[in-house]
Amino acid sequence: MLFLFFISTVAAAQFSELDEDKPYCPMCKASIQKAIAYVEKYGVEALKEYLISNYCDKLPKTQKALCSKYVEKQLISLAHWIENQLSPEQICQSLGFCEKQRIPTLLEILDSLPEIFV
Repeated sequence: MLFLFFISTVAAAQFSELDEDKPYCPMCKASIQKAIAYVEKYGVEALKEYLISNYCDKLPKTQKALCSKYVEKQLISLAHWIENQLSPEQICQSLGFCEKQRIPTLLEILDSLPEIFV
């Protein structure tokens, strides 16, 4: 079921902006973790076949090819992220489901320090 969430949430990210609270972040991380475990155990090609046969093939004929191409495209990205050892958190940030951690600038750090010299 998490695989279905992975495909649907990635698709949703392509077509709409999520609100500021990022309500899908925990589900995205769980989904990506499961996808990573599956890929590490069986490989990307097996995950592609699993998704296509269990989800795309159940769609109306007019949508099967689009779904299959979409799965293939997204799995190329997922394989790249896994190869580069990105965490589920980082992957979900890239997909827009989790808020990116912002690194403060040097000026912001200096501005936040207490005044030492008067």
